[in-house]
Amino acid sequence: MYGLATQQVDMNAHVSHLVEQGVVEKTYDSRYHEWQKQWSEMPEQAIVPTVSPIRLSKKCSNDTPTDMYEYSPLDMVADEIRVLVLTPSVDTSASVVCHVGHCPIHCEVTYMALSYSWGQDATPAEIVLNGQIKRIRKSLEDVLRALRRPDKVLSLWVDAISINQEDVIERNRYVGHATHDTEPAIELVKELKMPMMRFNNHGEWHFGDWNGEGWYGENRIGPERLAAILELRFEQLDQAAYHLQDMLRTDPRLAGQMMSADNTLEVVDPRELAYVRKLFYFRHLASKGLHPSWGTGWGAKIGESAPAYLETVIMAREFQSTDPRDKIYALWNLAQDKVGLEFAMDYSVSVRDVYVHFAIAWATQHRELDILAAAEQSEESRDFYRTAPSWCPDWDTPSASSCLVRRERIPAIMMMVVDDLGGKLYAADGAMKRDMLDLPLFHFDGTIVNCTGIILHRIDFFFEEPPDCPKETTFPSCDPDSFWSYQHWSLMIEQYYSGHDLTTYDNPARAATATFHGDVEAAWPPREENLDNSSDRHPLEKYVCMPAMSRHVRPYGGSYNRTDARDVTSVVLDALSHPIEDILTGASCENSTGGFDSAICPTAAACAQSCALEGINYAQHGVQAHGDSIALRQYLEINGTETSVSPRLYLLAPNGKDYTLLRLLNQEISFTVDVSNLPCGTNGALYMSAMDASGGRSRLNPAGATYGTGYCDAQCGAPAWINGVANIDDLGACCSEMDIWEANAVATQLTPHACNVTGLYECSGAACGTDGVCDKSGCGSNPYGLGAHSFYGYHDIVDTSKPFTVVTQFLTDDNTTLGTLNQIRRLYVQNGTVTQNANVQSGDSTVDSITNAYCEASAPSFEARGGLAQMGEALGRGMVLIFSIWNDAGAYMDWLDSGTAGPCNSTEGNPVLIEAEDPGTSVTFSNIKWGDIGSTYGSSARPSYYHS
Repeated sequence: MYGLATQQVDMNAHVSHLVEQGVVEKTYDSRYHEWQKQWSEMPEQAIVPTVSPIRLSKKCSNDTPTDMYEYSPLDMVADEIRVLVLTPSVDTSASVVCHVGHCPIHCEVTYMALSYSWGQDATPAEIVLNGQIKRIRKSLEDVLRALRRPDKVLSLWVDAISINQEDVIERNRYVGHATHDTEPAIELVKELKMPMMRFNNHGEWHFGDWNGEGWYGENRIGPERLAAILELRFEQLDQAAYHLQDMLRTDPRLAGQMMSADNTLEVVDPRELAYVRKLFYFRHLASKGLHPSWGTGWGAKIGESAPAYLETVIMAREFQSTDPRDKIYALWNLAQDKVGLEFAMDYSVSVRDVYVHFAIAWATQHRELDILAAAEQSEESRDFYRTAPSWCPDWDTPSASSCLVRRERIPAIMMMVVDDLGGKLYAADGAMKRDMLDLPLFHFDGTIVNCTGIILHRIDFFFEEPPDCPKETTFPSCDPDSFWSYQHWSLMIEQYYSGHDLTTYDNPARAATATFHGDVEAAWPPREENLDNSSDRHPLEKYVCMPAMSRHVRPYGGSYNRTDARDVTSVVLDALSHPIEDILTGASCENSTGGFDSAICPTAAACAQSCALEGINYAQHGVQAHGDSIALRQYLEINGTETSVSPRLYLLAPNGKDYTLLRLLNQEISFTVDVSNLPCGTNGALYMSAMDASGGRSRLNPAGATYGTGYCDAQCGAPAWINGVANIDDLGACCSEMDIWEANAVATQLTPHACNVTGLYECSGAACGTDGVCDKSGCGSNPYGLGAHSFYGYHDIVDTSKPFTVVTQFLTDDNTTLGTLNQIRRLYVQNGTVTQNANVQSGDSTVDSITNAYCEASAPSFEARGGLAQMGEALGRGMVLIFSIWNDAGAYMDWLDSGTAGPCNSTEGNPVLIEAEDPGTSVTFSNIKWGDIGSTYGSSARPSYYHS
């Protein structure tokens, strides 16, 4: 019969194809159909597969194997996998003997999962597999030998062995369709808890219990100790790597001392430690910040789609891979943003085509060209670009420099507090989107990418490679070449500017410093202008990083979150300041009353299609930022006429796409303010609103927070646009509002406004009114209005003729961030003195803060909508920080500073009078911080008290 056969059919491939196409359904044991294996320690007695297939005609011997191992096909219908059973041995030098068993993926079999480089290296090792010889990498053989128990079998799933790498169909199946049970672990083992691992001088791995000697309570670790660190708990590996990396970078002498202490060390490079940190970072994102042992986290901000595919590919670009296609394929199961990505795993496709198809698929999915910026021409990639388009990244070559696309470096802090590092770093497209233009922003024609409206500045000059570093020059040992290049090119840029009379930058040396750190010039001010961040340990620094303005230098430590606090200068003007124009004609989409033009915007969808928010010049809208301060002006002279600009700004998150959400339960916020130029009738405000973090970004509003959309407050006004979408139905935009600071030079008020709805609520009719969903009056505290007439004002206790610091504390009933808000307390700091809020009489009680009792007695509308507890719910979810300056043409701001509220008369607040008499009206906010109670203002300040 075989002699008469005319065709050989691979039934395994045929059945696999039918299963993948859904023609043949997989079968499951109903006992395990809904069961998921858990990541936990192995049971004392492993449950192993009962079936170990062997090819016919193969000779099998665990003692003297002669035949090479040959895979038996898996049963696709039963959804089988291969599990490696490691035979025990008391002889540590004995050959590694294993059996490969087949079992359904959903069954009682238990195993540990390891991920290892596929293929073979120059000196492979041999193990015994089902009585036959199997060649694997020497490093994998070392691990199997180390894991082997003396008296019990151990079952493992090791992708380098359990997957037949020569079977393209099988490889495609595993890479593209892993489940929660078999998702290959990026780390060596998902979790090795108590066993300690040690690699001694004889090249032997040992596992055993930690004896605790010489580790805990040690205050100093010398270079000889570091060079001999051979014992690590796996879950401590990241922390150990972080500490060692930080010590090497802090002390440039340490690397040399370690090599002197251990002559087997050829090089000590802190960058080598980045590999293990990235593995733990991926694990950190996949667990959403939960500690593997505790089951809780430390508040790291990790998005639902983290880690994203492009971020993961860039972060893992330095990783080694036997098959270059696995630079993309092996990360498939880790990436969490694949919905809509039209990309398939296929090992029959060339490396060049895999990379090209992935770039096209990602760009099409995200409608962005960010991935093209990862393409780097180098000597190593020369062969790749002989056939590949120049815009396609070659992921098989390391990045020669920061690719400007996504972050590649893990911050030098403990992993448990590392936020999701994903998201844009830079943008050169003016935030253009495809649906903002008549033509597509870009499209692919085969391997040609066609772009619309991208213009590059001309490049006038290239700097040559720096000469060899002089031998007498001393730099940090961790990276002398880069340090020398940085110093040399900075000097060249400075000389080029002075030699060509260029005026692009006032200080080209400062601009060069910022450029080489991937930042804008303002992030690196001169040392004398940035003493807060300078250090006596680095006296030669000319320019010192301003962390709030840096894209890469992330602050850490201290008693408050300096990373977020310093980002106050990354703000965006309110969408009301951005002109909204017809993208075809340039005509305004708004009419003379501030509403939308019905001819251009007959419907919300039509308006979104026709209109776009334009960029603006901040200075032309009354905003000036300098360092960590921001000044807002009420009036500007425009075309010879004094014009009211009244800016309103929001605090953006570091990603530039979302608002920062402040969660201030059992926390405090402080800021320094200068109100000396705010006369009667004006209001320089710092407050919070329960806006959506994205600014209401949607299909109809692609602009989002980046362009300042999504505003709402407790007054429930009916703006022309709600969440960036035309407000066709004239709805109100309601949400909880926390007025931390509403003030001018003579009066101030602190007021929470609660709403009985969550987030932005679009109201209509009575729901927008006085008896609607929000409390419009609030539970306010005004020192003057409560009888303290000499507490706040020019040359009063709080002297408004000079800057001062305002501290607002949000206290809970159990003194935790999970408690219920029950008190809002105010402090002032000026000239080194801490002044408690005015202690005044309210009814039958003496009060100096906003409490439940105070609000019950004075603000029934506030209490009817949940009072402080409801306000605390909004604070716990997170609110957006807002800055504004405004006057009141309707009521002249009398509610703040006139009559019983303040010393102003009833007409001083008329905007016409203010513009004529005080055109320089302005407010300046600076040094904004938030954190634990008592952490944001100087501990050396002297206390002071006021009694009316």
